[in-house]
Amino acid sequence: MSTDPSIHIKFGSLDVRYEGSQDFIENGFLDLCIKLSELNAPLAPDLKLKHESVTNKPVAGTTPQPKHGLEGITMNGLCKKLDVKTDSDLVVAAATMLSIVDSIETFSRKEITEISEKATSYVGKHFKSNSGQSLKTLTKNDRLREPSSGKYSLSPAERVRIEANID
Repeated sequence: MSTDPSIHIKFGSLDVRYEGSQDFIENGFLDLCIKLSELNAPLAPDLKLKHESVTNKPVAGTTPQPKHGLEGITMNGLCKKLDVKTDSDLVVAAATMLSIVDSIETFSRKEITEISEKATSYVGKHFKSNSGQSLKTLTKNDRLREPSSGKYSLSPAERVRIEANID
C-alpha cells in the first residue's frame, strides 16, 4: 500500500488523478490542471477554473464567467436594461456587451464604436465625435480601464455594479 498522497479531480470531460509527492500537489498540480483545462476548452466550453497566482492576479483565461442571463440580447435591449441616457452610458453598454456578453477582456475604441452603432435607438448623430471624450471621462472615473494604449476593459467595480443591476 502506497503512503504517497494522492488526489483525484474530475471537471467536465477531464479526469485527473495524481499520486506522488506532496510538494507537487501543493506547488504544481493546480497549474497542471489549469493547463489541461485550457487544452480541453474546445471540448468543454463551460469549464472555467479560477486560480489566483502569487501576485493575486487572475491567470489569463481562467476568469469565471457569471451566469448573467444576457445570452442573445441585442444592443438596444442591453441599453434599455442599463437605462442608457448619455454617450458615456452607451460606451459602458458597449463595453458590457463586449466584456460580459461576448467574454472579450479588452477591446479597442473601434470595437466600442461598432457595437455602439448597433444600438440604433440610442446612438446619436454626434456619438462618434463624442466617444473619445466619453472614453477619457470613463477611464478617469474608473468605470473603464486602459490596460494598454488604445485597449479598454470594464473596471472590476463597474463590472460588479453592472452584474448586480442586470440580474
